Amino acid sequence: MSDEKVLAKTLSEAGFNATELLTKASTQSVKDTLRANTQEAKDNGLCGVPSYRVSHRTTDGWKVNNGIVWGQDESNVVKDLISGWDAETGGVVADVGVEHQREASKL
Repeated sequence: MSDEKVLAKTLSEAGFNATELLTKASTQSVKDTLRANTQEAKDNGLCGVPSYRVSHRTTDGWKVNNGIVWGQDESNVVKDLISGWDAETGGVVADVGVEHQREASKL
């Protein structure tokens, strides 16, 4: 939303203090945080919203589980990756329950 009046109305209708939120959002600290987060996303190859990058814990630390999943229509792939499915091998990288036993999404 680019119209601040529409945004304020929407926030208020949702039960938020629109004045307080919009004031905080315009502070330099928030702007700096946004710039830093945006740069971090770019550095990690994220290209749009929503972008997902799933990691799993190994004995050596955290490992990114495949590449970046981009787009709301690919949320089923994200669920499979979170459930322990590895798109590169077609196998399970972590036993996190029965969720991984369903058929994995087709990439």
